[in-house]
Amino acid sequence: LRLSTNAIYAQCHYVLSLIDEELFLDSEQHYLTYRRVKDSINQTMWNERLGRYCAFVADEVFARQSNFSCNLAQAACVLFGIADDDRASTLIARTPFYLTGIPTLYPSRHSAPNGNQAAFVQGLWNIAAARTDNQRALRYGLAALYRWAAFNGFGSSAASPQHNVLAACAVAAMSLKITAGITLSPEGIEFNPYAPDCFTGTRTSTGIRYRQATFNLTIVGAGSEVKS
Repeated sequence: LRLSTNAIYAQCHYVLSLIDEELFLDSEQHYLTYRRVKDSINQTMWNERLGRYCAFVADEVFARQSNFSCNLAQAACVLFGIADDDRASTLIARTPFYLTGIPTLYPSRHSAPNGNQAAFVQGLWNIAAARTDNQRALRYGLAALYRWAAFNGFGSSAASPQHNVLAACAVAAMSLKITAGITLSPEGIEFNPYAPDCFTGTRTSTGIRYRQATFNLTIVGAGSEVKS
């Protein structure tokens, strides 16, 4: 059982339940499947001692958790609402990371830590850190991602075109998903800006198109609470 596969499977059923609800169909079956898989993930794949999920379980009957954690899947569990109770905050706080960023798989199988890192994984981890209000993880994560962009750019011949596109999307998402705090839902668009205390000042995002509207945003100050 892989954490990544089960997290995506659960989220697919959650989205299907929303679609059925919009179409006035019976959404209960898809939602029950989402809940069943979510509960199974938390019961089987959560390691209480380490405070994070394992990457896979080797045996369905006598569950043997792996020693590895997949941080792409862990970020997905936070963003999909699978990591409930205190699990989301705990895994962001207790999962080890390097100065160069969060590894895709921990412990790293590479001799050099950055051989096991990807910009799009760091981007998702940063959004998860903001979701759990972990300023320390977010600060380190933003620094790691922007450092990567400064030294590597998005036209690296060593990386695949797909990887370069994902990396560019990750950097753009930091401004839209975190600084501007844009969240899209069936009901519409929401703004919940978040900036670590060390990122004071004024930030602007202009020309953001959503449906028939165009937004120009100015965010002043730091923190996660909107005063005005």
